Amino acid sequence: MAIAEEWEMQGERIDLKDLKLNHMLAKAVRASNDESLIKYMRSTIQNTLENDQICFQIDPLVQDDYKRLLAIKQQKQTKPLFDFMKQQFEISLKTWYNIPLDS
Repeated sequence: MAIAEEWEMQGERIDLKDLKLNHMLAKAVRASNDESLIKYMRSTIQNTLENDQICFQIDPLVQDDYKRLLAIKQQKQTKPLFDFMKQQFEISLKTWYNIPLDS
């Protein structure tokens, strides 16, 4: 449905840059027969998600009770996604508790 809606929203002129889901699906189909594309897509997905807020969490060892409870809740909510990515795509996401800065 979402891909059909994407095409329907094109109107009189088709702009392939706006067909994001269509592009992603086409890549996935091509990747099923292209090992180098599979590796590229895994790397891209991993890099994208590891820079997303889902991988930035409160440290569960923090002393503040509120933050510790939040950390437990974050882990409970994100663990199924992390497990799914590992099982389905062999992507191990890293959890960040701070933002490393180069000095």
